[in-house]
Amino acid sequence: MEINIAKLERERKRLGMSRHELARAMGMHYQGLNYIYEKKQTKLSTIQRMADFFEIDAKDLLT
Repeated sequence: MEINIAKLERERKRLGMSRHELARAMGMHYQGLNYIYEKKQTKLSTIQRMADFFEIDAKDLLT
């Protein structure tokens, strides 16, 4: 599923986190998060997990 990287970045920066910190907080490897940034694709369950972490609706991370 396609994820809107600009929205992901906005939420990450809102919390003042680096990509490494976000990956760690999400229980992911940095390489996995970097893959999402590069491909702009991930599973719906990952998008939901990110949305839950940011306390936003999952649709807000979709393109």
